Amino acid sequence: MKETESIDDFVGKLSEISSKSASLGENIDESKIVKNFLSSLPRKKYIHIVASLEQVLDLNITTFEDIIGRLKAYEERVGEDEADNEDQNKLMYANSDNQSTQSNREYNGRGGRGGRFNGRGRGEEDIIDTQEANRLLMHEVVYLNEKNVKPKDFEDSSNNDRIWYLDNGASNHITGKHDYFKTIDESITEKVRFGDDSRIDIKGKGSILFVSQNGSKKVLADVYYIPDLKSNIISLGQATESGCEIKMKDGYLTLHDKDGKLIVQAKRSVNRLYKVLMDIVDVECNQVTA
Repeated sequence: MKETESIDDFVGKLSEISSKSASLGENIDESKIVKNFLSSLPRKKYIHIVASLEQVLDLNITTFEDIIGRLKAYEERVGEDEADNEDQNKLMYANSDNQSTQSNREYNGRGGRGGRFNGRGRGEEDIIDTQEANRLLMHEVVYLNEKNVKPKDFEDSSNNDRIWYLDNGASNHITGKHDYFKTIDESITEKVRFGDDSRIDIKGKGSILFVSQNGSKKVLADVYYIPDLKSNIISLGQATESGCEIKMKDGYLTLHDKDGKLIVQAKRSVNRLYKVLMDIVDVECNQVTA
């Protein structure tokens, strides 16, 4: 990762590589992605959060999404602190400009660069950065970067709630329908950033029970709930990570489970998108008959 790059930029590159690799049948082990990701971060800027993550978390089982969320929150907090320091320095410069020459000399002699008139010292800033890093370990945060997804391309699905798009650009399953969920953890909250640079709140993550095209019930796990999203999207990359097989031939996309059973078959539309009608099992009815 370059010094000038943001977590968004770098994660976008990694997600694209991972999705392409998965669609070609080569899944990269998540723990390997996590460890290489942390080792690729600029040391000067992220050493505190990385050290805390390595000490507190088991990187062999920690998800890539969890790591991204913590680092994104840390990056934003550090950015806010830097902006505050910059404003403080500008104010100090303006005030000193109105003082006498003698006062300026006295200020420069006593303060100097890094002195007590120059905001935080390096030691104090290190302590605060470390405390902030440790604080982030106490919460589950998520930050999705769907740079290859543009919500406006899917808006017509709002006319039919049963429409789901099969998207190779999406790295995660997402929906805006709360009543679809069989189970949902609403404590998982953060942001998702799309390719049109829009940012929408995540309000939970859970599982959806639906009827496949062969008539059997299937669970779509790890689906993010985004209330402001008008569309339902199935990530082909995430599906392959679950053991599914994807084939595209003669204008059709087929998705089979790990046992070879057909889950969905979608015809390519004029705008080169694949969409399918999926019946969601009513949660209340399912609970009654269970």
